Amino acid sequence: LKEPVVNTGALINKNASIGKAVDYQGIPYYLSQMNEWIRNFAAAVNKELKHGYTSYKEPGDVLFVYTDISGAQKTFGDVYQDPTAPGYDPANPLKPVTSWSSIGDSYYNLTAFNFTVSDKMKKDSEHLAVSTSKNPDIDVDAYNVLDEIGKIKTDTKKMSFRGRSSKEFLECLSADMALNAKSASIFTENYANIGNSIDLQRKSVSGVDEDEEALDLSKFQRGLDLSSKMIQVLTEVYDRLILQTGV
Repeated sequence: LKEPVVNTGALINKNASIGKAVDYQGIPYYLSQMNEWIRNFAAAVNKELKHGYTSYKEPGDVLFVYTDISGAQKTFGDVYQDPTAPGYDPANPLKPVTSWSSIGDSYYNLTAFNFTVSDKMKKDSEHLAVSTSKNPDIDVDAYNVLDEIGKIKTDTKKMSFRGRSSKEFLECLSADMALNAKSASIFTENYANIGNSIDLQRKSVSGVDEDEEALDLSKFQRGLDLSSKMIQVLTEVYDRLILQTGV
């Protein structure tokens, strides 16, 4: 037996895809949209808190984390105040060392299932940042961090989901579901029309009309009944002739 010869040259620099023509948005799609919104929302809130200071003039901590398979709580996003990380600047501990992106594993680890508030924040709310400045009383440019977090709901500059504000998340999904339901209805109607058209073509080719065949069947049934009665009458006449005439 010889190994089959494969022309690998024809496959070089070619793109392949599975299900490219399938445009379906089911439960996996809506779950992915929800996970994406939660990741963006958690990142936006944590960013505001990490750029702020607590009432004790300490850098704020993150609020939202995720629980990994071992049960440990982990965060994602910009890495701050890590002396071992490359690019650490002691003079500016709030300077981001690395930025979160879809390339990192931690980005996809956070989902609607394991999304939670950090235990550290639950135990001591003093870790929550309240101002953008260590000295809010004398710093005229200081902002209330909680007010800034509240703006995430409507300010697309702080958080944008599919070009809309965070509070319009459900509106986006509702619009998707309405469009998908309409598309499914049109799809079903089109296939029903195609089925009816094929059935009519089949009948026209075969020359069989079900209504006409039903009428013919009824006529044949009545003819059979009459023939049966006629045979029965003739049989009775024949029997009477034999019995009464003594033939």
